[in-house]
Amino acid sequence: MTSRISTRTQKGFTMVELIMVIVISGILAVGSVQFIGQATQGYSDTADRQQLATIGWIASEKMSRELRNALPNSVRLSAANTCVEFVPVQGGSHYLTLPGETPTTQDSFTAVESGMTTADLNNTRIAVYPTDSSDVYSGGSSGSLSGTVSSISTASDIDTITLGSNFTFLTDSPERRFYFTQNPVSYCIVGSQLNRYSGYGFNSPANPQIIINKISSGSFAISPATLTRNSIVALNFTLQNGATQMINQEVQIRNVP
Repeated sequence: MTSRISTRTQKGFTMVELIMVIVISGILAVGSVQFIGQATQGYSDTADRQQLATIGWIASEKMSRELRNALPNSVRLSAANTCVEFVPVQGGSHYLTLPGETPTTQDSFTAVESGMTTADLNNTRIAVYPTDSSDVYSGGSSGSLSGTVSSISTASDIDTITLGSNFTFLTDSPERRFYFTQNPVSYCIVGSQLNRYSGYGFNSPANPQIIINKISSGSFAISPATLTRNSIVALNFTLQNGATQMINQEVQIRNVP
């Protein structure tokens, strides 16, 4: 009798094969995690740099727009070059008579219609031929920057501008030009913050408004005007928040008083 032995073919993985698959899968998993992590970190760093650049651009543009409207020769720096102060211009025109020329009208003068009204006045002062910042900020009853204006009346395209008190402008403008100005404004770097100060009159800056709070270092500089160009205020500060962004901008200030 012939006996038949049934043979069943066994299929599967050996232990060695399983270990190799596990090792290879682990290597691929680690590589994938590192690749994804590096890509995510790179995206995060890019987003941080872009955020800092946007913050810096907005702050420098805000400062630049205000500085461009500064009264000629009113921009000055603090001793440490961390504060820049200036007197904003509100408007201007050409005067016909001026306190100092006509002593009987020391508290008022006439000018070509400026478009300004009494309703526009808010601590408004008159500046005539400001040639030096020390004169602009000196105060008193004479100089290049008067006390506050109390009223403006217009008749036949002529403004009559009345000051709050008697004032004498020491120097005439060659072009008989004058400016309406507002109270000073300051930008200061204090610690990690860039602050804007306003509404403090001609006293020490107070009541800060935070513009940026990510500054690691910064300063301001002024290049005096020459015969071929206006004066220039340089804004230099470094922002840091994981990433680092340097902001350098120059603003031209008109130098014709």
